[in-house]
Amino acid sequence: MKYFRSRIKKVIESKIIGNRTMSRFFRYAMADQGILFFREFNDHELLYYPHDIIGLILTEQGEYQRDSVRFIAEFFRKHAYSLHESWILELGGNIGTHSIYFCKEFENVKVLTVEADPENISVLQRNVDLNNLDDQVAIVGGAVSNYDGTIELVRNYFNRGGTSVSGDKSMHRGSVFSTESMRVDSLLCMREIDPAKIGLVWIDVEGHELEVFEGMENLVSKSKPPVFFEYTPGETSRNSRLLDLVFEHYNSVWISGSGGFDKISRDQLSLIAESVDVFAVCDQMYTP
Repeated sequence: MKYFRSRIKKVIESKIIGNRTMSRFFRYAMADQGILFFREFNDHELLYYPHDIIGLILTEQGEYQRDSVRFIAEFFRKHAYSLHESWILELGGNIGTHSIYFCKEFENVKVLTVEADPENISVLQRNVDLNNLDDQVAIVGGAVSNYDGTIELVRNYFNRGGTSVSGDKSMHRGSVFSTESMRVDSLLCMREIDPAKIGLVWIDVEGHELEVFEGMENLVSKSKPPVFFEYTPGETSRNSRLLDLVFEHYNSVWISGSGGFDKISRDQLSLIAESVDVFAVCDQMYTP
């Protein structure tokens, strides 16, 4: 009997798991059923989609891109910059992995997380509840951009954090949806949050970074909170406009490197040919 079980296991691994087409079909089926995994990690608990990129990494590694949060925390400690009683503005909350990481890495902070996908919001709220973070994490449904109104987005069932304006609309039924679009400046006004209380802006918006920066002109021009975002080389004019906005307001720009951040100039960043995480700060924010 043990021999037959072993043979069946090998057949499943080779024909389904090891076959890209079958594996994709299997993940499609899981996505369509709305299956979630629950797992207890070292300092938190999570419900997550097991079939998508983030879920696979959580299952295999136990964390999803938490090092960037640790790098920021270490940078702040090194430069005597405190987030005590500040707001972290998280633009692109997905299912709440980083909302939780922020609360674990920084003491006495509040997180205002904005998530566009209603399906993700449901899981995000459950994860906030699981970790008893209702007093620290506030959830806003909608998308951030450079105008207030309505926006059409496309969800990616293999990357639930990959909801975007430019996604493949033919990928899966129900993938296209509309939600509220808002400028960050409008959001802070609506929530009655003083821009000076924003201690960190975390942007994860799948190629929509330029529009987000355009929609938070008041925040970055007056308060200049540290901003973390992904820079993806693409259309030259868009990249140039984004870099103009970043370097206009921030005089100290860094990219993620091995074990921390490496400082970079505008010219150097404009020559980068692959996606990289960018951390922009003002020297005046910390004690030299």
